[in-house]
Amino acid sequence: TLQVLGVDDFGIYQTVGGVVTFLAFLSNALGSGTSRFITFEMGKEKPRLKELFSTVRIAHIILGIIILIAGEIVGLWTIYNKLVIPADRFNAAIIAFHFSMIATFFQITQVPYNAIIISYEKMNIYAYVSIFEAVGKLGIVFLLNILAFDKLAVYAALMCGVTVAVMMIYRIYCRNNFEEVRSKQVFEKDLFKGVA
Repeated sequence: TLQVLGVDDFGIYQTVGGVVTFLAFLSNALGSGTSRFITFEMGKEKPRLKELFSTVRIAHIILGIIILIAGEIVGLWTIYNKLVIPADRFNAAIIAFHFSMIATFFQITQVPYNAIIISYEKMNIYAYVSIFEAVGKLGIVFLLNILAFDKLAVYAALMCGVTVAVMMIYRIYCRNNFEEVRSKQVFEKDLFKGVA
């Protein structure tokens, strides 16, 4: 990736696109907590998994929107006022940042799906999706050699595309294997208070 993007573009992506990596700790913490609540609910005599999953899903969508808006405001202010980016790479840096924020939003909204997979202990799906993700990211690097567009902008867009593709695989898997995921959208305040 460093060789294909070059030192400047790679550094810019790691700086402005690193928001995804920076917020990964949040996704991990949310995933652990959500998985714990789902697993605990599964152990009850009359579990309310459909209501819990739906409530957690809505909560993560709201959290994702808040982080997206806050990240866009703070991130753009930082890029415009604090970072030293070459003028000819500035637009590409902005594009990379926006795609990184989109990927972050999708990662946050993905947390309940990953948590339910963990709760049901269906770990084999992680292995298959990880292979797909690694091959996708490797394919991006090879594709960058062929494309004649701005490599940084294309790299950011394709990385976001891989994130969305991985998200869709998990969601389709969950929808096909777990009845709770197929339930209608409901938001139960008492369940949310317990989770929050």
